[in-house]
Amino acid sequence: MIRAVLGLAVVSLLAAPVPAVDQPIPTLPPDAHLTAAREALVAAQERLRLADTGKKDEYGGHRKLALELVNTALVEVDAGLKVVADEAARKAREAKEAESRKKRRRR
Repeated sequence: MIRAVLGLAVVSLLAAPVPAVDQPIPTLPPDAHLTAAREALVAAQERLRLADTGKKDEYGGHRKLALELVNTALVEVDAGLKVVADEAARKAREAKEAESRKKRRRR
């Protein structure tokens, strides 16, 4: 049931504009699909927050659980993006060090 709700939410959100939220999107060269998935999750998160009408258990706790799952997914996506950024930074450092070693050898 939750998967169906989340699936419908994500599909409907892909067509909707992404609202601004307080969570920054990492500034790194990530995979375009992972970045798009993150944007969809942020939009789903905002929509789930807006669905809170203040009535206790209106959705039988499913809205709250869906929001928790989306938040968990965002943490995982951000962790993946950080891994990509760290790996890119490591490769850049190694390339710079290799270039520096080549220059020292030429002298």
